[in-house]
Amino acid sequence: MAKHNPKQIFLLVAITLIAAGTFAAAYYLQIPLVYAYLISLNILTFLIYGFDKHRSTRQGGRVPEIILHLLAAGGGTPAALTGQLTFRHKTRKQPFKAIFITIILLQVTVITVYYVYLN
Repeated sequence: MAKHNPKQIFLLVAITLIAAGTFAAAYYLQIPLVYAYLISLNILTFLIYGFDKHRSTRQGGRVPEIILHLLAAGGGTPAALTGQLTFRHKTRKQPFKAIFITIILLQVTVITVYYVYLN
């Protein structure tokens, strides 16, 4: 039997849950898709940080770090930071922290450029 790649599985599950949450929030709450996406992404990001912390204490299968970074880079940075602080998870680990800070700096730069020069 072929072994499955956990990165692909977590990514597929995350994309599916974000898409389902986005469309459900947009439909039922009658909010724009971009807001529904950000709400769904941030809720899922926070839950995945909690899940990964739980699995780390139980020696179970962990969420690959690349998935945590992709969730943050996709717009889940507020929930990733909240999850790190709430669960005391991934707060000191290097190079994870350096990559996370780089994601934050890139997002702040993009938002600043957008509002200063393009808006």
